[in-house]
Amino acid sequence: MRDVAGREPGPVLVRHPAHPGLRGMVAGMVGYREDTTRRVVRRQPAGSLIPLVVSFGPRLEILDLSHGTGLGPKESFVVGLMPGHATTAFASSQHCLQVYLTPLGAARLLDAPAASIACSVVDLADVIPAFDEGFRERLWAARSWDRRFEVMDRALLQRLAGSESADPMVAWMWHQIDRSRGTARISALVRETGLSHRHVSSRFKQTIGATPKVAAAVVRFEWAAQALHRASIADVAAAYGYADQSHLIREFRRFSGETPTQLREARRPTAHTALGGVTDDAS
Repeated sequence: MRDVAGREPGPVLVRHPAHPGLRGMVAGMVGYREDTTRRVVRRQPAGSLIPLVVSFGPRLEILDLSHGTGLGPKESFVVGLMPGHATTAFASSQHCLQVYLTPLGAARLLDAPAASIACSVVDLADVIPAFDEGFRERLWAARSWDRRFEVMDRALLQRLAGSESADPMVAWMWHQIDRSRGTARISALVRETGLSHRHVSSRFKQTIGATPKVAAAVVRFEWAAQALHRASIADVAAAYGYADQSHLIREFRRFSGETPTQLREARRPTAHTALGGVTDDAS
């Protein structure tokens, strides 16, 4: 299956909002195609959404992961929650449909615990066996992006109907972290559960793929990175509860491999910006 016919002229980025029945599980989808005459190397900052990529073209090469495993050429794949950045490359073209799962959505829609795929890039068929080559061929045969989105919506709705709800305690805690834009005090949330910190952290990591503290740091970084486009570093640090500018800079290096200034000037794309901007839809 290769992108050899029916090409649309120029770069393509088609957005598809989350189906009402998938709200809270899927933040949205995009259809994407880019052609190039040179090798393109890009760095992807950390994010709280879980990319599920169905490729219709050449493989994407994973050159480097600051945290985790899964280097090498990838066709269709899922990226587990990763508190760090990735460097990728491709030549000639990229053509794919990307579904952005929320952590709670990944817990229900993938056939693998989040903890087992965290910090790794895994083949799509390994975590959703039904999304095999035959499914990808049917998706490609749909031809238009609208029809492909419909096929994917139906497949995900079917999977959701047959899944169990996520751990209620973990779901509650994730919502508090997400709604606070990563600024919620984890110790206060743990006290509200009436459980030990170790027990809460273990259950949360099994479902989400990271501890509450790490997950909150990733969410806060996402929002702070977007805020940098309209505010100073000092103002962003204060608004998002960083101890000071140096604390913010350390966290930006951790999650993006760059300083705030470098990240702002590079305008690195994220899952949220691919969907049209950072929103609260996935909460």
